[in-house]
Amino acid sequence: MDLVFEIGCEELPASFQKPALDYLAAEINKGLDDARLNGEGEAQRANIATYATPRRLAVIVTAIAEKAPDATRKLVGPPAKAPEAARAGFARKAGVPLDALKVEDDRVVVERRVRGQTAAEALPPLLEKMIRSIPFRKKMRWDSLETDLFARPVHWIVATLDGTPFNVQFADVTSGTETRGHRFHHPGALKIGARDYVNALRNAHVLVDWAERKSRIADEVARAAGEAGGVPRPDDELLETVTGLVEEPSGVVGYFDKDFLQLPPEVLISEMRGHQKYFAVQDAQGQLLPAFVAVSNTKVKDPAVSRKGYERVLRARLSDGKFFFDEDRKTRLQDRVEKLARRTFLQGLGTERERVDRLRDLALWLHGATGKGDAAQLSQAAELCKADLTTGMVGEFPELQGSMGRVYALHDGVAPEVADAIFEHYLPRGAEDRLPQTDAGALLGMADRIDQLVGIFGLGKEPTGAADPYGQRRAAYAQKLHAKNSKVSQAPALLEKIWAFLLGRLEVLLRDRGQPDSIQAVLHTGAHDLVALEKRLVALQTVREKNRAQFEAAAAAFKRIANILTQAREKGLAPVGLQLELARAPAERALIAGYTKSKVAEALENENYLAAYEALAALRPEVDKFFDDVMVMDPDPAQRDNRLALLRALHELFSPLADFSRLQVEKSS
Repeated sequence: MDLVFEIGCEELPASFQKPALDYLAAEINKGLDDARLNGEGEAQRANIATYATPRRLAVIVTAIAEKAPDATRKLVGPPAKAPEAARAGFARKAGVPLDALKVEDDRVVVERRVRGQTAAEALPPLLEKMIRSIPFRKKMRWDSLETDLFARPVHWIVATLDGTPFNVQFADVTSGTETRGHRFHHPGALKIGARDYVNALRNAHVLVDWAERKSRIADEVARAAGEAGGVPRPDDELLETVTGLVEEPSGVVGYFDKDFLQLPPEVLISEMRGHQKYFAVQDAQGQLLPAFVAVSNTKVKDPAVSRKGYERVLRARLSDGKFFFDEDRKTRLQDRVEKLARRTFLQGLGTERERVDRLRDLALWLHGATGKGDAAQLSQAAELCKADLTTGMVGEFPELQGSMGRVYALHDGVAPEVADAIFEHYLPRGAEDRLPQTDAGALLGMADRIDQLVGIFGLGKEPTGAADPYGQRRAAYAQKLHAKNSKVSQAPALLEKIWAFLLGRLEVLLRDRGQPDSIQAVLHTGAHDLVALEKRLVALQTVREKNRAQFEAAAAAFKRIANILTQAREKGLAPVGLQLELARAPAERALIAGYTKSKVAEALENENYLAAYEALAALRPEVDKFFDDVMVMDPDPAQRDNRLALLRALHELFSPLADFSRLQVEKSS
């Protein structure tokens, strides 16, 4: 069976659309699985496609099972020794007679036959739950509605199964079978099906497929830029944003006075893309031309009329920019530093001037710790790095902080290396952004982020956004720099909280580098060297994929060691040390010999993690033989403690590689 589910609303922000589609796809897939309507095996699973424009979010699902098969479910009740009243209550709740109860693993259980729902029965509550739980950053109420919230007012809902409507209710809207085309070119109602959804809307002047619409915009921008004798300046982020703003794109080229080219390129580009979402145009050499491309949401009948409107808006913005630029340059960047004392950084963390002092000290400490960069240049860059916050240009266009700092520093005759560091200390601004190219920029950027992390955690306000992970020693130094601020905690536990936060961010960054349990195993080795942690993950994934069966067996053996030691600690057993003379069993002596000759520690010292895994694998036969022949928890306390001490020594040997207890592996045979 085929499902069409579309939510029609007023214009959604571009940034809301793709996250909403990801959520809807995941939820419908999970819901179909839970309802047993998704088919068995990849070849039989329903096909889920999602679509978005500013006015709609849609999920189209084909090949849904018409009815779920009946199933048998096991319900687990109270302990077997529970009173008769508890057993009877469980039976009533399960809807079975008392004599249907059984006992398994000391618990009362019952198997109950569950009738499979039809798709028509299962989908309405699933879709109503989905529409109410889409995780928009902001939601709103409209009219007199007090309960159902959405990112923008909802005007229509389409919900059909093989063309037959079924009821989905949200806010004051009841679902039907009709969508809407383009607001101006096809405002009337339109019936659609799952198989012709994209084509039907395309004919109604709506390019509902995101990739198709993005490609059309790129073509339109290139065409319009060609009219000005240039090419679009590459800007995939802007292209992605504009894709979320239009339904049928049409590019229009516009022009501005060439005198504005005297402004820094950063200013021109920011003015065009920031508010107007215009694409900059450049020549073959990459130099900006006095032209831009705007993307309209309608087919433009008279480009000249549209062009004048776009040009008028940009002219005003560029005039403001030129005014700020001319005024800002009348005051040297160095003379602006003291003005930072009148600006609060964050409530409870002092002024921007105090922050600059901390950044200088921390950056110079990092210089001493790493031997990187030039101390004099780093000190000057730290002094000037926040001065552009007091400029009119950055006040009007906050996204230009750092960029204008570099421009004004160069205008004042500051060394290019210092000016570059002022700009680069903000990099990367996002996961896909470039990294600093200079040592001074990198060290100052690290100092900036560490200072923020320690300050915010010290106030008891854990950050929730993305942050670049750095080391614990550096956080400790930053904590000392905050010491004079009584509002910032100096508790030792603060550093552990920060480190846990950094590990969480690193885990997100490593998601595409390994299996989840591999990442967990590496991040919980206790190591604080983030570069080495990444190398450990690469090595773990390499050996795991190279020979999975062999690795699983070895990992299970070492996981068993970790589990035994954990159980021993829970029983209060704490072996003092390994005594060779107490080792009696041949398998025990063989394992001690293998441990003594092992090259694991040497490989770890050289950060050769693949070699360490090879050395560890070489120990596995002795470990397996030990567990086959030797009783660790011997009745003799001396023998038991000595064998636990041997396992602890082995654990200390391999634990820097990974926390094997976190790996999902089969037991070794």
